[in-house]
Amino acid sequence: MDIDSVLEYCNKCEEEIAEIENLENTIEAIKDDVKKSKDALTAAAKKLTETRIKAGEFLAESIMRELAELDMNKVVFKVKITESDFTISGCDDIEFLISTNPGENLKPLSKIASGGEMSRIMLAIKSILSKGDIVDTLIFDEIDTGVSGRAAQKISEKICKISRTKQVLCITHLAQIASMGDFHYLIHKDSDETKTRTFVNLLSTEERKDELSRIIGGVSVTDTTLKAAEEMLQQAENLKDSFI
Repeated sequence: MDIDSVLEYCNKCEEEIAEIENLENTIEAIKDDVKKSKDALTAAAKKLTETRIKAGEFLAESIMRELAELDMNKVVFKVKITESDFTISGCDDIEFLISTNPGENLKPLSKIASGGEMSRIMLAIKSILSKGDIVDTLIFDEIDTGVSGRAAQKISEKICKISRTKQVLCITHLAQIASMGDFHYLIHKDSDETKTRTFVNLLSTEERKDELSRIIGGVSVTDTTLKAAEEMLQQAENLKDSFI
């Protein structure tokens, strides 16, 4: 090796020796950096938790008000926030708890609600969250599962109110909900030996009456069911005017 290479190797050895001799100081500096980072992370997570607790209380109160309008005025809803390991979303584990009848303990939403209750609860949640949601279109697929009568009417009115600020697409087999639509599309299939095609047709006013009549009366369309469908559509129009 030439002199320059030897001197360069010497400098490298000296740097390695200095690094080894100062290893404990380096470790302490790294530990200090880690502690500062962890303290900052903990403070940010704590602030996020505090914000979530306030938001959870507001959300629970808002959902209970919505549920009262959906004929579930005895429901108690709570957002449970417990500490968890750090993740990209903070250090909170969040769970929705609900009591659907007076005197019942709060239990996880996923384990206690029936089909009809879940439909209305999800509608209430969507109704609240949609106000701050940047998504312009909401899709409700069979939101009427397990409900009928008064509850179905309440759901239809709630969906109609949401549609005044968002575009709503709703797939339903309930006359109360279908009648509240501004436009109606009939979805049907046609099959032959080789393939199946799905058709979506925009219905005219008369066709709306016919299809609504089928929902009300089943297979047969009668003068009675047609009259009921016409009255339901007229009542829906009167209700929609009040939501503007």
